[in-house]
Amino acid sequence: MFSVIVPVYNHGPYLAEALLSAARSPLVTEVLVADDGSRDSSRLWLGMMRAALGPKFRDLTQDPVVNLGAHAQLNRLAAECRNPWVAVLNSDDRFIAGRFELIERQYKQEPFDLAFGDIQIFGEDGARLADKRGPFTPQYPFPRELDPARVDVLDLLSHQNFVATTSNIVFRKPLFEKIGGFADYRYVHDWDFVLRAALAGRVRYIPHFLTGYRIHSSNTIKEDSGRVDIEVKRLFARLTVDFPELALRPAFQAGMAANQYLRSRAHCPLAVVAPAENAWTGEVRARIAGVEVAASLDQVREGDYIYAPADPARVVPPEQLQNAVLGLAVQEADFLVISQSLAEAPNAGIGDLANHLVARHDVYRAVLAGQTGHKGRLVRLPHGKIEARPLPLATGQTLTVRNPPRVNFLLPAGRRTDKPLVFVFPALFAVGGAERQAIDMMRELRDRYDFVVISTERLAESQGSFRPAAGDAALAFFELAELAPFSLYMPMLERLKKTYGPSAVWILNGSTWLCDAAWEIRRLFADCGIADQRCYDDKVGWIERAGEPGVQACDRFIAVNQRIRKVFVERLGIPESKIDQIYSPVDPATLGPLELPAPEREAFARKYGLDEGYRWIAWVGRLTQQKRPLDFLELARRVRDSGDPTRFIMVGDGGMAAQCADFISKHKLGNVRRLDFCASLWELYSVVEGIIFTSEYEGLPIAMLQALAMGVPALATDVGDIELVLLQHRAGVVIPTINDMDTCFERYRVWAGGLDGWKRSARTAAPRVREQFASRTIADQYDRCFQAAMRAAGVNLG
Repeated sequence: MFSVIVPVYNHGPYLAEALLSAARSPLVTEVLVADDGSRDSSRLWLGMMRAALGPKFRDLTQDPVVNLGAHAQLNRLAAECRNPWVAVLNSDDRFIAGRFELIERQYKQEPFDLAFGDIQIFGEDGARLADKRGPFTPQYPFPRELDPARVDVLDLLSHQNFVATTSNIVFRKPLFEKIGGFADYRYVHDWDFVLRAALAGRVRYIPHFLTGYRIHSSNTIKEDSGRVDIEVKRLFARLTVDFPELALRPAFQAGMAANQYLRSRAHCPLAVVAPAENAWTGEVRARIAGVEVAASLDQVREGDYIYAPADPARVVPPEQLQNAVLGLAVQEADFLVISQSLAEAPNAGIGDLANHLVARHDVYRAVLAGQTGHKGRLVRLPHGKIEARPLPLATGQTLTVRNPPRVNFLLPAGRRTDKPLVFVFPALFAVGGAERQAIDMMRELRDRYDFVVISTERLAESQGSFRPAAGDAALAFFELAELAPFSLYMPMLERLKKTYGPSAVWILNGSTWLCDAAWEIRRLFADCGIADQRCYDDKVGWIERAGEPGVQACDRFIAVNQRIRKVFVERLGIPESKIDQIYSPVDPATLGPLELPAPEREAFARKYGLDEGYRWIAWVGRLTQQKRPLDFLELARRVRDSGDPTRFIMVGDGGMAAQCADFISKHKLGNVRRLDFCASLWELYSVVEGIIFTSEYEGLPIAMLQALAMGVPALATDVGDIELVLLQHRAGVVIPTINDMDTCFERYRVWAGGLDGWKRSARTAAPRVREQFASRTIADQYDRCFQAAMRAAGVNLG
């Protein structure tokens, strides 16, 4: 049989629920209460509950009523218990129905002296907010030496109190007497008691919900954190004196060494040198907690790292310093160099080294002077353009993991709205269609959501970065691959989650790491809705991993075309109710008028070098194998050799740029003009007669939708939903096979022969295309998807 002890203090509104939850089990024969000097309605409620609980109710409140503190009242009540088992219940919490019957069954299977379980966290109104599953949902990541699946509870408790509250423990009275009761701590008497219980008896974690913990405005844990630090230090100082054998437990010592309450905390993660406070220093303060601003290097107090630019007009953006602090939080490094170029080491896009160097305070001058022997990392975060030059420092040395992560020094930039926040996971933020789409959607939805973009793959220099073009579409952009190795991604994500408190995750594109870590991502974001858009083809790419359990644990699946949706349902078994079919958007800002005066058309033709007297056809895309640019060039060669005077303009850059240049040179393709980039595609579309896509796979290319919205007909391989859209709007012809140049050329001749008609049809359809694929239309579809994902994850949407 069980006794329940309830110290009561200023919890009148919650008292009835607490006491009723304690008394409802027939295994509980007595509920002992004592008012600890409440100044609210608690005494009145106790009087009413005496009648409700009958003989189980024992009120041991002292007369006169005095405030002894929770630990003292617990000791008084426990000493008066008549049963061998004692359970504690704080007067603002509640027990889960069936907890005592479950504890009894668990004890019969494997005896113990103290047990604790999982916790349901609920709010003032009783609504369930979150769950805490013992050591498997820790408040802070455990160090590598402490694996909750293998390490003893005692050692795990050296790192943090995952038991969380006295309401979560039940113990045998002989154990209580052996320990000597609860120690005189205000905040950590439960932690101390369980630690000593693990040293004196058998402690058992029961992986079932036993307790409900209420969050409200007057929780004791919300009081001065500095006092908590002092108590934890006192707790472990006493414990290690009382039990010197703890010094012989390596795992326990590792937990103490990583215990954030016991570690000395630097108050200044970064000191920046600026002659005066300005908008830049204000933004740095907004992004990094505890940053110090000093007028000169000599005035910097001792901190962790220093950033002291030589030229205040050439400082790196505050967002880049925020990235640096995130990387430094999880690994020991002497310095980081922030490059404004995607060039690889030993080259870097830097001017004066001091403008790009973040270094540890004790080695800052030595690193700046070029002294060797220091460990550093080159962080490529282009935001502007600085020509790459040889880096005057050696990087790439093995850095030491900072384990566990340091105190969270990041602050949400520009955030303090009540809008839900979405983490956006592109594999990388290259110059591409998916990234352009993300920028477009974030801008359309910024009045409904806040966004933080987190990439996980390294950019190649040939891919370019879309970060500068994104502007303020998101609160922040983090480049994990630049900051640390894969093994440290999860600690960084844990920090970012704690900083921003996301409600949803949008996986915009796939990567090997995002698939390999799918289960870890699901666990970390268990309280967030996850919308998965990693698949861009129904046969190749990330669709091959979409059936894996971790990937399928997402809340919503975005199919970018009908073919992918069909594979989701028929091959992968994803319920149709969890799928959103959303096409790519067309940003109206990227479109121009359908009708242009002749002088403007002629000006654009001259701007792009399109000689008059020829029919010009465009090809637009990244120069990668997916887009098959060499197929296009082979088609251009066949067109020339057939005597067709049509000319072609090829727009794009990428890893196959050199191969394309070689092909053009080798075959003397005078009918092809190449441009690496075109800032305003609508200008080009206003002067070309058609556009060609030779892709091996696609979802639905934005460049094609932009062309159709400008009245430009297309010839494209039959991939994704291209045929469906072209048929719907009578705006072009498809090539039924890939890498079959005979068929490709034959379809080109059919299309080119009727191009005038196709162009008239495309012009007629252009307004419908603009409406169907308008950013605002597509944004509404993403909004509904995010809302559904959050509801599925139990996010409170207000």
